[in-house]
Amino acid sequence: MKSRSKRRKTSLKLQVGDVVYTTVKYCGIRGVFLDGGESLKKIEKGLLVMINPVKIPRLIGKKGSMLNLLKRETNCQFYVGRNGLIAIIGPDSKNEFAAASAIKLIEEESHLKGLSDRVSAHIRKILLSGDEEDV
Repeated sequence: MKSRSKRRKTSLKLQVGDVVYTTVKYCGIRGVFLDGGESLKKIEKGLLVMINPVKIPRLIGKKGSMLNLLKRETNCQFYVGRNGLIAIIGPDSKNEFAAASAIKLIEEESHLKGLSDRVSAHIRKILLSGDEEDV
């Protein structure tokens, strides 16, 4: 006899304070239920940056252009949440700090033209100079 439910058994152990990237399946009077499917990822290293959720579309850009620029320039992986939280996982802390600084620049100057060029120059300046104090 086949089981009616196709639940994925997971060995992922979560504790209070753990950071996960997933989608919310249901939020209501009975609580919050997360989608435990393939999209569930536990973030164990890297940086967490919070920006205004209204700025998330500008961070992503048209057809993902700004996010692709960040990935290309910093060699980091990004998990962008609609709630304004962004997890940055990079090859080293210098690249992660450069990405975080660029994200803050995007948040502050999202209304100005030529932002992509400024973000690219900002990242290169940080990575070449090693100046992580701007974050």
